[in-house]
Amino acid sequence: MKINIISPCALDLSRFSLTIFRGFTGTLPADELVNYAWSVVVHTVAPAHGPALIVDKDRAPYFVCCQLKVARYVSKTLERAIREKWPCLEGRQRSASHVTASNILVFEFDGLTAESWGQILECLKAAGLTFLAYSTHSYGREDKPGVRVRVLAPMDSALEQMDFTRAWYAVHKILFDGLDVQADVSGRNIHQQQGVWVVHPDRAELAFRHDLRGGVISAQAALAAAPKPVIKPKQHFEPISNPALDVARLAEAANWIDAEDTVTWIKNVTAFKAAGVLVGMEAAKQLVLFYSARGSDKATEKNADDCYDPETFFDSVNPSMPPQIGMAVLCGNARDVAVREVKASLTAAHWTDRGRDAAKYLARHHARVFAELRGAA
Repeated sequence: MKINIISPCALDLSRFSLTIFRGFTGTLPADELVNYAWSVVVHTVAPAHGPALIVDKDRAPYFVCCQLKVARYVSKTLERAIREKWPCLEGRQRSASHVTASNILVFEFDGLTAESWGQILECLKAAGLTFLAYSTHSYGREDKPGVRVRVLAPMDSALEQMDFTRAWYAVHKILFDGLDVQADVSGRNIHQQQGVWVVHPDRAELAFRHDLRGGVISAQAALAAAPKPVIKPKQHFEPISNPALDVARLAEAANWIDAEDTVTWIKNVTAFKAAGVLVGMEAAKQLVLFYSARGSDKATEKNADDCYDPETFFDSVNPSMPPQIGMAVLCGNARDVAVREVKASLTAAHWTDRGRDAAKYLARHHARVFAELRGAA
């Protein structure tokens, strides 16, 4: 007997949020729907009058099932903001760092047989739940056989990412248990973008849509049915490291790593912050100030800006890399710059002071690389 996950809360009392993006690669919001009725969600994602005719699905609108929060830009969006000199490096962006809680579960199925899709549809109807199901853009392509469909199902309350993932797995098992089907697990992530109902003009006659109104999923019932999360005991980490030697090593590396390019500077300061777990945060901050001061006047002219002030940026950045990786990134960057200096001297057949210092640095800390360069000479 299947678990009842229908909420006592009526669909009309629930509200939902979507953030829309222009195209597959768009990371900045084109539109936001905050606290709207389910009917608005349906009309936005898969309107009753039919799908949009679009040849290239990457140009279609995409969405995430939540509103976004303001946070520091990440990845290529951050690089773009720096390159184009945006007035602020914070805003709303499609990323795991910017999403908020969601109360819309998404199940996407690819390559289903007609029989399997029929069974899924019957399970959804038998559950008495509200759901929106529609064919994806790839349905009907010769190189992608089988039924390809996306299903949206509302919950009565929004869940943060960890609980959202647990609810996703629980509802998947409850609704489709016994069927030989598996939805794309990327749907468990709130930040996973989804395409609206669009179809290639050549396959327009294949597009389909099902809009059934019933109950909504009880988020708490889904969580109660989910396996309890396994909480691993925290392990006490004692880094095998000598902070004094590590500081000296990073101080040498700081003489070589690039301090001119802003994007590279951000990555290196982040690595210094990560390495601060090993060398001490105050020592890491002083190394950042030393490293940043090595930049040219052009590179340091923005230091007065709060976004680029070395000390302020160091305090605010929150690295995801382990401390040993931070050390490795910095030492690796320094090695690469030193190698270029040595190669430049070898090519010119004239050793500059910078080239000699680079050779000494490599001989001290990268003996194998130094030996290879000597052999090549």
